[in-house]
Amino acid sequence: MIVNIWCDGSIRRTKLPNTKKCPRAAFAAFCADTGHYWYDQIYANKSSDAELSAVMVGLLWASQQGFNRIIIHTDDQTIPGNLYGPNQGNSLGDLRVLIESCAAEVEIIYIPRSQNGQAHRLCNLAYKEYLKDHRFPRKIKSKWSYRSLNALKEAQSQGYIKEVKLISKEGGLFYRQHLA
Repeated sequence: MIVNIWCDGSIRRTKLPNTKKCPRAAFAAFCADTGHYWYDQIYANKSSDAELSAVMVGLLWASQQGFNRIIIHTDDQTIPGNLYGPNQGNSLGDLRVLIESCAAEVEIIYIPRSQNGQAHRLCNLAYKEYLKDHRFPRKIKSKWSYRSLNALKEAQSQGYIKEVKLISKEGGLFYRQHLA
């Protein structure tokens, strides 16, 4: 069975009170096949770190579901370019390790932003959700992007990464079911 996941990450230079940290980043990964999406806000120096976090979260979920082919769509050219280029993913944290640990065939492809609208909208909603509450989701630490599998699994187990499923109701309406 094949699954397609669309990913987006975005960085905002927002000064956090009582800290020297500025770069807040949000990310979202969206699986239209199942209606699942995931989001969180992290610290990142570049938007590609936020995008990489979305890719890692979506890929980890898909690998845990037992799909035999996983296609990740990203509008960040640096991820597939680095992964399949001469660097072989050396600057992509544990992405290569995660791919190699998957029983599935994994493909990460670049798509233009115009084809990534749903993931982009969900990414913006993730950022706005935290702004609305005037809070940052967790203690300030120097590294909170999900470039490492350990950080990703820790955040997942502690409930930092929000998982939501869109469920269809009669009349074509959808509602969000937050999953634990």
